[in-house]
Amino acid sequence: TEVGDFAWSLAYHHHPGFENNEGGYGTLTWDIALDSIILDHADRYVECSHSYDEGL
Repeated sequence: TEVGDFAWSLAYHHHPGFENNEGGYGTLTWDIALDSIILDHADRYVECSHSYDEGL
């Protein structure tokens, strides 16, 4: 739908690539009466800390 395409484009413009890797999620709220859009977004990510010590 056109509204769905608009929402996807807006979200992608502000958070490009949010659908990659662990993804992202959020809500888009469009208050038509106030002509205002709120985009609430969160990114998911995996953190890794690695160390290697030899011959100590």
